Amino acid sequence: MTAAESPDAAKVDQARARRREIGRQLVEAAVAALPGWVERSVVGRLPPALGDARSADLMILVETAGAAAADEGRRGLEDAVRREPGIDHGPAPLQVLRSLVSHPTAVLRSLERPEPERAPFDRQAFPDDVYDLSPATWADIDPALHEPGIAWGAATAYLHKLQRPSS
Repeated sequence: MTAAESPDAAKVDQARARRREIGRQLVEAAVAALPGWVERSVVGRLPPALGDARSADLMILVETAGAAAADEGRRGLEDAVRREPGIDHGPAPLQVLRSLVSHPTAVLRSLERPEPERAPFDRQAFPDDVYDLSPATWADIDPALHEPGIAWGAATAYLHKLQRPSS
């Protein structure tokens, strides 16, 4: 039996295939959720005194920003889930999503919304997130992302464990 045919190699191949499928599901779920997250991020930071938070002009801005976030998110997430754990470096999928705060931020800035006070840690960790929009968890983007996000992380950890030499 060759190394490529070994039970360990078969496990790695199966784990890699499973991670690839979970990654595909995560990307699709995230891309579908991003426009809604952008809308909630913007509308949730508008004061009632602003009037109808869902005016046609505002919703055009929000829809455009949501579509741009989904497009950028797809590219970044596809790259992130394709990387080999422990070998290829770059942002993790949740980091990719956190980088997308630029889209709702642009809408809020165009509306001249004041930037809220932020905790020192948040200012240091997320300097570009002036409206404090960065998701802490998958569910902060959409509850439907919780399960695939956790599954992808678990599949990544399992694959990484399989690929590490035994001590």
